[in-house]
Order: sequence, then C-alpha cells, then structure tokens
Amino acid sequence: MKPLSLTLQAFGPFAGTEIINFQALGENPLFLINGPTGAGKSSILDGICFALYGESTGKEREAVNMRCDYAKPDLLTEIILDFRLGEKDYRIRRLPTQEKPKNRGEGTTTHQSEAYLWHLENSKEGELLAVKKVKEVDTKIQELLGLEADQFRQVMVLPQGKFRELLMANSKDREAIFSQLFQTQIYEQIQDHLKERAKGIIADKQKQDTSIKIFLENANLTEETQVSLELNDLTPRLAIAQAEKEAAEIAKIEAVKHQESGLNLQKQFDIYQQKEVELTTKKSQASIMEQKQQQLEQAKQADKLLPLYKRYQEEVKNLETLTQKSAENQQQLTQIIEAVTEAKSLYEKAQLDFSNVDQLKKEQIELQQYEKQQQELIKKRKALKVAEKVAKESSQALQIAQTELTQNQLEQQQLETAIADLNQALITIESKKAALKEHQRQLQDRQQLEDLRQELDEFTRQQNKHQKDEEKQREKLQLAQTELTTMEMYWHLGQAATLAQTLNQDQPCPVCGSCEHPQPAQGSPDIPVITKESLEKAKQELEKIRQKHQKIEQELVKINQKIEHHQQAIIPLETSLEDLANQAIAHLKSLVDDLAQAINSLQTQQAEREVSETKLANLQVEITTLETAIALLNEQVQTDQVQTIQSRSVVEQIEKQIPSEYHQAKALSKALTNLEKTIQSLTETHQKAEKDYQKQQQDCLQCQTKQLEIDSQCQSQQGKTQTTETTWQNALQSSLFSDFTIFQAAQLSEAQQTAIAAEIESYHAELNALQGVINQLKIELTGQTTPDLKQLEIDLQEQSQLFTEKSQSYQQLANRHQQLQELQTKLNQAHQHQAKLDEDYKIYGTLSEVADGKTGNKISLQRFVLGVLLEDVLSQASARLYRMSQGRYRLERPENQRAKNNRASGLEIEVLDEYTGKLRPVSTLSGGESFLAALSLALGLSDTIQSYAGGIKLDTLFIDEGFGSLDSESLELAIRTLMDLQSHGRMIGIISHITELRDHMNLRLDVISSRLGSRVKVVGI
Repeated sequence: MKPLSLTLQAFGPFAGTEIINFQALGENPLFLINGPTGAGKSSILDGICFALYGESTGKEREAVNMRCDYAKPDLLTEIILDFRLGEKDYRIRRLPTQEKPKNRGEGTTTHQSEAYLWHLENSKEGELLAVKKVKEVDTKIQELLGLEADQFRQVMVLPQGKFRELLMANSKDREAIFSQLFQTQIYEQIQDHLKERAKGIIADKQKQDTSIKIFLENANLTEETQVSLELNDLTPRLAIAQAEKEAAEIAKIEAVKHQESGLNLQKQFDIYQQKEVELTTKKSQASIMEQKQQQLEQAKQADKLLPLYKRYQEEVKNLETLTQKSAENQQQLTQIIEAVTEAKSLYEKAQLDFSNVDQLKKEQIELQQYEKQQQELIKKRKALKVAEKVAKESSQALQIAQTELTQNQLEQQQLETAIADLNQALITIESKKAALKEHQRQLQDRQQLEDLRQELDEFTRQQNKHQKDEEKQREKLQLAQTELTTMEMYWHLGQAATLAQTLNQDQPCPVCGSCEHPQPAQGSPDIPVITKESLEKAKQELEKIRQKHQKIEQELVKINQKIEHHQQAIIPLETSLEDLANQAIAHLKSLVDDLAQAINSLQTQQAEREVSETKLANLQVEITTLETAIALLNEQVQTDQVQTIQSRSVVEQIEKQIPSEYHQAKALSKALTNLEKTIQSLTETHQKAEKDYQKQQQDCLQCQTKQLEIDSQCQSQQGKTQTTETTWQNALQSSLFSDFTIFQAAQLSEAQQTAIAAEIESYHAELNALQGVINQLKIELTGQTTPDLKQLEIDLQEQSQLFTEKSQSYQQLANRHQQLQELQTKLNQAHQHQAKLDEDYKIYGTLSEVADGKTGNKISLQRFVLGVLLEDVLSQASARLYRMSQGRYRLERPENQRAKNNRASGLEIEVLDEYTGKLRPVSTLSGGESFLAALSLALGLSDTIQSYAGGIKLDTLFIDEGFGSLDSESLELAIRTLMDLQSHGRMIGIISHITELRDHMNLRLDVISSRLGSRVKVVGI
C-alpha cells in the first residue's frame, strides 16, 4: 500500500483543510515530516490510519476526540485518503461522529459517522465499493489490504524509542515489548486458561474427597470398606427380619378375623334377646291400640255435628262483641264528660295567669340592660384569665429551666468522671492490637504448616505406592522385552527356512546372490512357528507396557518434586514459628480469640468515650443556653405579674355596676332565659287550654250519637243467637252423645285422626316384623354358643404387638440397608467423577505445566513463541546490520542460557563481532552502532510481521524514531542507510524535529503551528 494524497479537514491540530500530495514528492521518496513538538507531525499518521481503519496509530484517542478545537462550527471533520494497491488506485473518505449546528434554530445536532470507498479511474472517482455503512467499509479495507488495524500499525509505523529500548532491554523487559508488538497475549491467556482449568480440577477433586468423608460421616462410618462389609452382614439379617415380619402380619390378620367372627356372633345373640324384649313390649300395647280405634270412630261422629255447633258459637260471639262495644262506648262517654269539666277549669285558670304577662315583659327589658354590661365584664374576665395564664406559664417555664439546668450540671459532672475512667482503661489498646496481629500471623503460619505437613504425608504415601508400581512395571517390561527378542529370533529362523525352500540350483540367492546353496536352512519341529501378526502384537504389547512404565516414572518424578517443594516450604515456617511449630492450633486460636475479644471490648469503650465526649460538649452548650434563658425568663415573669394586677382592677369596677346575683354571665343569662320561658309558657298554656276545651265539647257530642247506634245493633243480634241455639240443641239430643261434654271430648283434628290411624297400622306392621326376625334368628343360632370376646381381644393384642416389634426391627434394618446402598451409589458416582477428573488433569494439568514452563527447559508457551519470532526477526535484522556495518556485526540469540528462576529467559540478544569472532553484549556498541542495530532490528521486525501477515507487502514505511542523541557521523550513516532502503522501492517518511536531520533531507513536510491551529507545507519540490 502506498499513499497518493491525504486531505485532513478540522482534524487534530489542523483547523482548516490541509491537502498533502505524496505523489509530488516523487517515486519512492525519502522525506522528513518536520515540526516542533506538539505541532501535529504524528497527526498525519493518525489521519492515514483513521482513514483506513477509523482508529489512530497509537490507538490512544477515540474518533470523537479527533476534531480540532479551533475549527469553525459549520466545518465538518473529514479525512480523505487516495492510495495505491498494486496497479489499482482507491479513495476512502471518513467522517467521525461529531456535533454540528442545527440547520434551523439554535443548538447542535449529532452527525453520525460515515465512510465511503471508491475505485479510482484516472484519478477520478469510479465504482463506489461501499457507502456510508462504517462496518461495511472496514470489512472491505481488510479484504483489500489483508491486514487488521493492529497489524497495519505494526508494519507501517516504527514507533519512537521502542526498538532502541528493545535492543538494550533485558530478557524480561524484552518479553513485555515483544508481546506488545506481536500481540502474543493470546498465548499468555492460553497459559492462564490452562492453569485455571487445572486448578478447577484440583478443587473439584478436593470437593469430591470432602463429599466422600461427609457421606461416610453421615452413615457413622470411617472407611469405604465398611460399607460393603456391613451390607453383606445386613442382607441375610434383612431377609430373616422380613420373613418374621410377614409371618407376624399373617398371624395378626388371622387374629383380626377371629375377633370379627366372635363380634358378629355375639351381635346376633344380642339382637335375638333384644327382639324378644321388643316383641313382648309390643304385645302389651294391644289394649291401648283398641282404645285408639274407638277414639277414632267417635271423632268421625263428632265431625258430623261440628258445623251446627260452630254456627251457634259464631252468633254468640257476635252478640258478645256488640255487648262489649256498647259498654266500652258508654265508659268512653263518661270519661269525655269528665274531661270537658276539667278542660273548662284549666281554661279559666290559664286566663287568670295570662293577666301577669305585661309585668314580666317589663322585668325582661331591665335584665337586657344588665346583659350589655355583662358582655363587657366577660371580655375583661377573659383578658384577666389570659394574663393569669401567661404569668403562670412564664413562672412554670422559669421553674422548668432552673430544674433542667440543675440536672444538666449534675450530668456534666458524671460525664467528666466517666470519660476520665475510660481514658485510663484505653491505655493498653494499642499494645493489645500489636499482640493480636502477631498472634494472627503465627496462627496463619501454623495452619499453613499443618496443611503442608498433611499434604507431605499424603505425597509420601503416594511415593511409596508409585515406587512399588514402578518396580512391578519394570519387571514386566524386562520380561516383555525378553519374550519379544525370543519371538524375533524364532521368526527370523522361520523366515530363513521358508526362503531356503524356494532356492533352486544355479539360481542366485535373493539374500547373498550365490548360485550355489551347499547348506540351506532347515526347519525344525522344536522351533515354534511365529507369525508376523503375533510378532506385531507382541511389539504393541511391549510398547503399551513401556508407555505405562514411563507414565509411572513421570508421576513418580512429579510426586518427588512435590515432596521436595513441601519440605522446602516447611523449613522456613518451622524456623519462624520456633516452639510454636508443634503447638496445637486450637491453643493459638484461643489466644487470638481472647485478644480479639479484649480488643473488641476496648473498642466498644473507645466508642463509648467518643459518644460521651460529644454528649459532654453538647451538654456544655445547653447549660450556657439555659443560663441565658433563665435571665430572660425572670424579666418576663415580673412583666406578666404587673399585667395581671391591672386586669383584675378593671374587672372589679365593672362588677360593682351589676347586682351581685348577676356578676356571673351564666346567672344573668339563666335569669333572662327563665323569664322568656315563663312569658312564652303562660301564652302557650292559655292558647292550649282554650283549644282543648273546645275539642272536648265536640268529642262528647260524637260519642253520644255513637251509643244510640250500638244499642240498636244489640237488639237485632239477640234474636239471631236464640234461633241458632235451638237448632244446635235439637241436633245434639238426637246424636249418640248424651251431653255436650262427651261431644267436646270426642273432637279430634284431621291431623290427629291421621296420626292415630298411622300409629295403629304401624303397630301391627312392627309386630309382624319382630315375629319374623325372631324366627329367622332362632334358625341361625341353632347349635351356636356365646363367644369369649375378652380372650379374642387378648389374642389380637398379642399378635399386634408382635407384628409391631417385627415390623420396627425390619424397618430399622431396611432403612440402614437402603442408606448403605444409596451411600454405595454416591461413592461409586464420586469415584467415577474422580476418575474423570484424574483423566482431565492428565491432559490439562500436564498442558498447564508445559505451557507455564514448569517442565523440561522451563520455558513458557508465550516465551517459546516469542523465541521463534525473535529468531526470525534476528535473521532479517542480521542481514541488514551485516551490510550496514560493512560485514562486521550480526545479531544472534545465544543458546542454552536459561537464567535460574527467570521467567523471561531465552530472549537474550547479543552481537557477533566478525572481526574478533566473539559474542558480546549489545550494550558494548557505540552510539552510532547501537542506532544501526536498533534500526536493523526495527526493519527486521517490520519484515517479519509482514511475512506473518500472509505475504502482504506495504510499500510505505514511517519511522517515528528519535535522532537527537546521534552525533554527526552516526546521523550521516543513518541517512545513507535510509537512502539504501529507499532504493529498494519503498516510500519512507521520517518524523523528527532535529535540525541536523532537516539539513540533510531536501524533501520535507513542514508542520507549522500557530494559535489558530497547524498547517502543512511541502518543501523541496
């Protein structure tokens, strides 16, 4: 990729529109980007990188922060880059997200990011390859260049100071720089991922071990072997218990059946006796049923006479009603006559009382005059009460304030005493804290030591086991090797005999070529026949045994390493703990707990002291406030007392003008109310008496007229009653009833008659049913005897108790059996899971140790990859440095120099001096030589990155490298080197503000800065 032109508008430090025509610099130019610090030299590279990828070269600034602060608000930030790839030219245009003024009104609106990509034809926009959609343009650019943004930055821009730093760095620092340049963090992430996965597997195994212990503890067991032993013991016992339980259950069922049969038989005997008694009782009721039958017949005869009797009764009742009505009206008439006399008397008295109303109205006017004076008196009395209340309240407030002041002064003395006591108690808190910290450290070390000792014991046990396994496997390996050697010998003998059978005289032997065969190999029946398949199978079996032996050896080495690591870790802990190394952990915990409890108590007291001090300060403020308030209250009390005396004098003067009985407002109001009520009562009484007297006279006249009408109705009703009586008496005498009393007794209601008839019918039905039941029971109980229910109940209880005991015994054994079976299942599952974890750890644990550099040459995965990359870089860099140094220097990576306990070993760089034939540190190079070495390293790195990017070739290189420390000779050499690079077909831009470098280079892009922004000037064309 080679840039043709770059347009920067309102971008970085460029406030206006800057157009940089790289074609004007010539074909494959070597030019300088020059300008003061901060002018915007690196912004040109940012513009190229942002146009292509939407990011800056340093990836340190976001797109929204690239807008120039000096640009006009209506000028959009925009970057246009024309570039060439092979024989094709392209143009890309980008606008980042930014704020712009609204087209209408005030304020701004957000202009979203845009991107466009064209294929150029004769420097003009041709086919539009992607429009507006930023992601679509990004994808298209990556397809064209074959590089991502990070790769492009690595191969196009040589960053300032990085490669001199890389050249002089130690192996550890070089690892950090290389990992940043090659982006090899992925390998470190792989290491971390494998390590975490291995740790997770170990943690899962520990959880499984803990689970197995918990399973066994829940079953009250200590070892797994006890599970199968107890199960084997329980199985026959459980079968016996089950058989005993089933037998007891059958016996219980039989006892229940016997009891039920006895109860049923006894119930039949009881029913037979009961029915005999009921039959006798029923037969004794026969005479009563005959009487009820006669009563029913008499009632039916009485029903025929009843209508005549009821007609007679109605006429008698009508006559009685009229007679009573006449008497009541006569009595009412007498009462009305008396009421008329009384009303007349009351009317005359009311007229006499009403004559006093005028005098009473005069007294009312006089009292109304007193009422006005009384209202004034009420106002003054209210004012007096207010004054007295205010005086009382001020006195009470004064008393309360004085009491509160006394209490606060007492509380102040108590707080001062308590604070002094707390200060004395808190003197030892810091020393106790220091002692607690030391004991906690000792407890932590002691716990760690205990864990290491337990792990060491476990590893020692594993070591003994693996040593035995290794000896057994070694013996098997030796035996298998011997057997294979014997089989191979027999196989070769068999092959020789087979080949000899094919030999013919005067024909060459396929082995030695001779045409004579004096002693051909002969087969022997003592030699076993070995086939090729059996030989291969034996080889495979030997290989399996060898691999298993190697695996056991590797595991034994790992265990030995762990034992050595734990022994080394235990020594400093025992030295640090001294006598406490064998002290019980519980004792140390007790010391820590006691100290912590004591410190917590002191801290509580410390908090109490702070609260008390705050309370004391607040209390002192309250005391001062109360003293001021008391002085003000004393003055207020005196003022209120004077006001009370004045109000009382005014009340006494008004009271003298009103009669003493009317001094109180209620008394005068009551007198007025009573007088008004009296006048009103006399008036109303007079009116009412007159109205009642007139009404009583009218009622008397109406009652006399009504009495005449009732007397006439009574005479007519007496005739009707006498006629119906004669008819009724004649009918009664002609009936079977001798008198009215017998007739009346024979009467029954329809419901009573129906009930008696039903009772008679029910009696006969029940009698017949009882007789049938008794006859049937006699037949069923023939030959039966009364059962012994008590003995049956005892038998049932005994069988039930036996069944309960056998059932409980069986259930206990069954529960234990089920618990052990479930435990066995859980243990099997746990062991299966552990086996799976072991298989996983063989993979991930081994990979983690290899990737983390804990085996072999102790080189991590990332350092191994970086070592390979460094070899490639040094191969490219040495070729360049050899030419630049006129055949004197090469850069090489020394072999077999692994630093002890140094994670970054293996990335050292030394310089080979061909003049002496010796390797020496790069730090021994002079300034100019080290610059050439650093530049060679940078160019070699750029070439290597391009090769790893799929052979992509970039025809442009920007060097952001510092030249300030070079002398004139070194600077001249650097320029010649860059010119040599230019001659190989690259456009090379150097970013620098060094004056000497500017004098050596004719082609420049001068970046000129000002208060209103920077601009670019092309020099030398």
